[in-house]
Amino acid sequence: VVEILRDWSRASGSEIEHVGDDNQPGDASIMVKDSSLTSGDFCIVVEIKDDAAGRGRKRVSDLLSSAMKTREADAAIFLCRTQDGLANEIGEWGEGQLERGGWVATTHVHLITALRFLVASKRISALRAEGAEVDAAIIKGQIDRIRTTFSKIRNINSKATDIESATGSIRSEANSLKGDVEDALIEIEAAVRVVS
Repeated sequence: VVEILRDWSRASGSEIEHVGDDNQPGDASIMVKDSSLTSGDFCIVVEIKDDAAGRGRKRVSDLLSSAMKTREADAAIFLCRTQDGLANEIGEWGEGQLERGGWVATTHVHLITALRFLVASKRISALRAEGAEVDAAIIKGQIDRIRTTFSKIRNINSKATDIESATGSIRSEANSLKGDVEDALIEIEAAVRVVS
């Protein structure tokens, strides 16, 4: 994860620090310094988990609130290796807002997407604060598009899990039927021997 963050930070002119060795909340800190991206310094803290704890919005919010406070961050990412680390209510992507700023909870494959989303959100807020004319309808439409897409992904993954479960049942039934065929053949062979 830190290597992915380093690659992104080089491309975006940001600084990354692996801070998780101190056993405090937050594993990595990214300082986005490019004012064209965020209109000033913008710190994102990343909390990384590699487990199947299935954390929901409340637990994620609590963890990220603590990490943001500890690392003096303006935004946060809760990152899990797989979707098992997040509750069904979050799926592969969830967003929220805390006192210090916004957060995204997601899986490893969407790390860069989460970074870009938080940076874009910060830039939009900064432009609005400066009184710049921003086409809010277009931006809202695209944010809704992102949210809808992740909702669809969550539904597809849920259906895929159902299909995989059903496939297992079908295979089990097929194996059971193969046993019935084997038993029938044994009975036929026994009956033929008696007649012979």
